[in-house]
Formats: sequence, C-alpha cells, structure tokens
Amino acid sequence: MLWLCIYLPLLPLEVFKQVNLNKTEQPSENKALVVLQEQKVLLCNKAASDAGIEPGLTLNTAHSLSEALLITERDQEKESKLLQYLAESAYQFSSAVSCYHNHHHESSLLLEVGGSLKLFDGIDNLQQQLSHLLKTHPLADAEGFKHQFSIAKTPKAAELLARYYYQKNAGKNLITDTSELSQIMSAPTAERLKSIPIVLLDVPEKPLKQCLSMGLNYLNELLALPKAALAKRFNHGFILYLQQLTGRQSDPQKIIKLPAYFEREQFYIDGLRSHADLIFPIEKLLKEFCFYLQVRQLQSRGIEWVFHRYSKQKNSIPISCSEPQSQYASLLSLSKIKLEKLPLDSPVETVSLIARDFELAELREDDFFHTKNQAYSTHLLADKLIAKLGPQALSRVDSGNHHLPEINNCVKTLSKNTAGETLNKNSSNEGHNKPPARPAWLLEQPEKLLSIDSDIFYRSHKLQLLKGPERIEGNWWKKSSSRDYFIAAQLMPSNKKPPTSNKNQHPVYQAFYWIYYDRKIQHWYLHGLFS
Repeated sequence: MLWLCIYLPLLPLEVFKQVNLNKTEQPSENKALVVLQEQKVLLCNKAASDAGIEPGLTLNTAHSLSEALLITERDQEKESKLLQYLAESAYQFSSAVSCYHNHHHESSLLLEVGGSLKLFDGIDNLQQQLSHLLKTHPLADAEGFKHQFSIAKTPKAAELLARYYYQKNAGKNLITDTSELSQIMSAPTAERLKSIPIVLLDVPEKPLKQCLSMGLNYLNELLALPKAALAKRFNHGFILYLQQLTGRQSDPQKIIKLPAYFEREQFYIDGLRSHADLIFPIEKLLKEFCFYLQVRQLQSRGIEWVFHRYSKQKNSIPISCSEPQSQYASLLSLSKIKLEKLPLDSPVETVSLIARDFELAELREDDFFHTKNQAYSTHLLADKLIAKLGPQALSRVDSGNHHLPEINNCVKTLSKNTAGETLNKNSSNEGHNKPPARPAWLLEQPEKLLSIDSDIFYRSHKLQLLKGPERIEGNWWKKSSSRDYFIAAQLMPSNKKPPTSNKNQHPVYQAFYWIYYDRKIQHWYLHGLFS
C-alpha cells in the first residue's frame, strides 16, 4: 500500500479566514485575525503577523500590538466539518480516504493511492491535480488551502513526514516541483524517518518527555534501541505507534463513507449585513454543490438555504425544481429570486446549503446546432415564477378521473410536485397511442344546435362532420349521460375563398367545433371550440 498525506496546518485559521465581499473575491487582509486556544494565540492571519503577533502570545500581548483585532476561539467542530468536506472532494482520487487528527490537534487527509497511480498516470500528475483542487476549492479563499504533501508506505509515516517537511521549511511547501515527490517516494521510508526529531511524534506528551530525559532527540536513536529495552521503558501505546509507523504492525484507517445528503456552510466572524453581501457565499456554496453533483453524477430536485444570525434566529429558504437540476446558473438565478424575501434585522453569521433529494444524472441530448432544449427552458421559467410569486400564484389546466369533459377539466395550483409532471406531459406527445383531439376551450354550458333532417347548423351555418363518433358515457350514479362526440367544421363562404384554377381543390374550412349528440335527449350540442 502507498499512502499520500495532505497536511493542512492552517485549517483552524482557514475556517474563519476573512474574505472581501466585493467582486474581486480577494482575501481581505485589512483586519488582524487571531485564533485562540487556551487564551493563547494559536494562529493568525497576515495582517496580525505584520503587526508583530505570532503563535504562543497571550491575548493581552496581542491586544497591545494591534488595536483593531478580530478574536475568535478555535472551533474544532467546524474544522472537522471542513475536513470532511475536503475528504469528500478528494474521494474522486482514491476510494480510501481518511480524516486524520493527531495528538497535536492538527488535521490531515490520508489517501491510499497505490491503486490510483495508473489511473492518473503517475504520482506527479496525481499530486498536481490534488494541489489544483486545494488551491481552487470553492470553500477556500483566493489563496486556497495551505497544504503539504508526503508519501510513505504507512499512514502514520506519511503524516509524520508531511509535518516534518512543513516545519523544516518554515511553513513553506517543500514539494513545489512534482519531480521532487517522485524522488522522495523512491527513497525508503526508514531512511527518511531517521532525521525526524522525537518531539514531532504523534504520541502523548509523557513518552516524549521520557525520550528527551534519556537523551534521545531523533527518531533513528530511538529505533536503534533493542526491542526488549523499549518494551521495559515505554507503555504499549507508544510501542504500537512505533510498530505502525515502521510498518511492522497493521494500521487500519477509518475510511470515509460518502453521505446520502449534501450539507455545506460558510462562517463569517464579522457577519453579513446586506443581500448583496450574501451573494458571495451563495455563489461559493453553489459552485461546491455543482462540483459535488458532477463528481457523483447526480442531479438535485431542490435545495435549502439556512441563515444563522447573531440574534440566534434561523431563517430557512427552500428552493424546489420541477425537474432534476445540476446547472449552476439556474440554481443561482432561483436563489437570488428567493433571497429578496429574506429579512435582515441582524447580521448573518453562517450560510448553509443543504440538499437531500437526488436522482441519477441523465445525459441531455442537443441537436446538431446545440440549441437549448425547449422543455428545459419551460421548466426553468416555471421554477422562476413559483420562486417569485409563490406556488399559489401559478395554476395549470389538469384532467381528473371523470369521463364527462365538463367535470374532468379543472384548474390546479402549479406546485413543485405537479409542475414537472405537467410540463413533461405537455412536451411528450410522441408515440403511436395519441389521445383523442380535445379543444383548448370548452363552453361553460353546452349550446344547443339546430338540426334539420341530417343537417346540423350553428348560427345559420351548416356544419360538416369530419371525425367521429367518440362515445363518452359516465355519471351513472347521479344522472347518466351517453354522448357521441364529433369534430365538425364550417365551410368558408365561396366569396371569401382565394381564387384558384384547380377544380380538384380541397374544401376550405373557416372554423372547427367539438359537438356531440346526446343519445338520451336525442339532440345536438356544441361543447368546445378549436383554436
């Protein structure tokens, strides 16, 4: 097995890192930001570092160096969530991805890449793509996530070497050229572990102090001791760590499982106070969501925005789609429409995006000229109207389970569950079993027609039967009805016909009607008009 470690040294700071909400989307370094742990500075951004603040200083000392100082306590729960999100994104490179937290409360991702090298054409290309993902990730700022790579035969060795390389180069990534990674991988793991200081080992503080009191400063000095001597002086946990580090003992990792839902959030320490400010995190989260859908080949039936405020209030905005959706532009357009209704009585601290209803993506076929699908445009229009006006403002013509047309036809609200069905029904008239022709307009009350012998007249105009009969019977439990429906037409008067010399021309019709013969009353009626 071959393990690649992605060490994320600045993750506690990157959870809170400030961003500029302008169109430039560049990180804001105007405000000094520090992350505290046990009332001491754990990490700080560039503005705080320029003011002389550094990790290890007390809060009072940091205040004395910078008056305008943003202070936040470390939030390991948020760090774990962000690490899980990054692990899900890295799942495309390996089927075995693990989130790793060491005894120093630092976070890393571990990927078993032995089976991925052939797929990605070598370790160099794999490292390049992983680095690009971390630098351009939608949940990162313009600088991306600070990271350090390392490769080893065991997961603990890969994690230890990544931290060692990072500290050795004073926080600068050691591996910048992909060829360096290949050279490091070619060296035996045992050789690379020799020069690592004892204090970097991922063990509790007690055995580290024991090693230092024995005059052991480097790992090679510790590994040179006989096994019996080590077993006498150190506990079982420390011995097991050394065995797993060097590959003498198996080290199973907890491999992540991709969840059946999507949930992401963006946290802003100084709050968002306007709808324009909210657009920035919405765009970032939607990009991450669409990337998630693309990687897993899914489409979404709807999403939900959740806004947490300083006042501890929470607002939820659901967005429904009439057909499975994965287009960033469409989801952003619907989100902006819904966002107008969000009250902003207090600043928004956290913006979350949640999606639970997924379907497998279907390939959309375009024509030769790549014109947009008309049905898809109609779906988006319906979604926008519902988002803007509400589900009660949009109605549709529907049919029930009755046989009689005047009872069967009805108007229903166009909701998220019925919009897609209606639009799909209207756009899919293909096939051999086409339904009978029906007029778009039915009269509120059927109108009696004049019949003389076998001729039928409507307002003194003679009608000609073109198609029928279609027998419709129903309502037997109340008032039984039995009707024979026909499509009839009115001939255009001869003085209005266009001149032509063709004696075998077809008849020219002026209007088409839907009429029926009531078999019980034995009379003709007009029921609908064809447009």
